[in-house]
Amino acid sequence: MIIPSEAALRKWSLKKQKSESLATMMLNSISEDDIEQKMRWERMRDCATRLEYQYCADCGSMHLARTNLCRDRLCAVCSWRLSMQRYAEMLHALNLIYEKRGYISAAMLTLTIRNCEASNLRSTIKKLNSAFAKLRKRRIFQKYVIAYAKSIEITKNAKNNTYHPHAHVLLLFDRTYKKTYIKQAEWADMWTQCLNVDYTAIVDIRTAYCADVNVNKNVDNVTKFDATLKAALESCKYALKDNVLDTSDAKSVNEISDALKDMRLISYGLELAAARRELKYKDEDRAVYDVDAAELCCPKCGNESLIDIVYEWAKSSYMPASDFTYQK
Repeated sequence: MIIPSEAALRKWSLKKQKSESLATMMLNSISEDDIEQKMRWERMRDCATRLEYQYCADCGSMHLARTNLCRDRLCAVCSWRLSMQRYAEMLHALNLIYEKRGYISAAMLTLTIRNCEASNLRSTIKKLNSAFAKLRKRRIFQKYVIAYAKSIEITKNAKNNTYHPHAHVLLLFDRTYKKTYIKQAEWADMWTQCLNVDYTAIVDIRTAYCADVNVNKNVDNVTKFDATLKAALESCKYALKDNVLDTSDAKSVNEISDALKDMRLISYGLELAAARRELKYKDEDRAVYDVDAAELCCPKCGNESLIDIVYEWAKSSYMPASDFTYQK
């Protein structure tokens, strides 16, 4: 029997188990009268219950054609799918900039703020975003940065039950930046001033790579550019690390949910924003509502005879659907 890769199904199963476990815990903690919350956690519990793949016998390719997603920010499945969606869009946007400019000079900047209680998470994220807005107005930022993508990530210190929101920022620099390299200490000083705190905020900046079609002609720039794309994954990560919700009780989960409500967790600026507009990408901060990409022919080789393969959730793993007959 033709099946999707074991690794793919295992990944789906792990994420599904996490979302179902969270939803079950929350459903057991709320009142039957709280209809809105009851419906929310039931949607998460029933997220991704059916996976429909299409297989091409000619070229051997297989892709997910349909599934049902709840689009909840706290859902492990939807966060994972959103991360994949963001990365695919980032890849195309970076390629567009590379084609136009002929080079990419990139770095990954991590900006931090001190840990906070769950009840202060929303105000702390707002402070972090406000500080970044100030950083963008700095003369040196405006002079050398041609594009950026910023995402907020939240981790948890399980020992003292505090949360650590921080920003991952992919920076693309003007070609002249390498002549005026900004040291990490300078970034830390600027960031501390923007936060307006009485401690030196921790900052990390690492060069992703400088790919230039006009230099290093003996170097495989395509391979080197791939390194930049891998670094871009940091700016497309899930907002919440798995251990954040795994180690939180119902009260903390509600506080995290309230903190993230209507909060913009990823943003793009300058040439990356322009590239996304040109590619007609929506600034959607949630996974697509429903994966529904069934094709009349194979997107890889054009074969019109595709085999549908369907899996359904069965308590702890995905199993072949009992009500489905394989069709050519």
